[in-house]
Amino acid sequence: MDIPIEQVPAMIFAKDREGRYIYANASTLAFWGLTQEELIGKTDAELWQGEMGPYAETYHAHDVKVMESGKALFGLCEGGVRKSGITLLNTYVNKAPLRDASGRIVGVIGAFLPEEIW
Repeated sequence: MDIPIEQVPAMIFAKDREGRYIYANASTLAFWGLTQEELIGKTDAELWQGEMGPYAETYHAHDVKVMESGKALFGLCEGGVRKSGITLLNTYVNKAPLRDASGRIVGVIGAFLPEEIW
């Protein structure tokens, strides 16, 4: 049985080794107020500029740590900003290495829940 990831009530995303988004489920897109076209292919640094820049730096540092260590990180508290409403809140993120069929790390996959829905 195929279980569609779109039905998971969490925000799920994947990025390549350069930090570009390659996947975001519907919950992620709705939360950030973005379309697939606005998100896919972009980095956090491109999306979160100005006052939001430090958040992008934190996200990227965690991504790099996961890819370099090859180990998942759980319960990371990453500050966040809802782009559509510019509401400051915390997000609690789990990130793991994204691997290809040969086991090579090709990026990072993650899931998060903003504190407002806990």
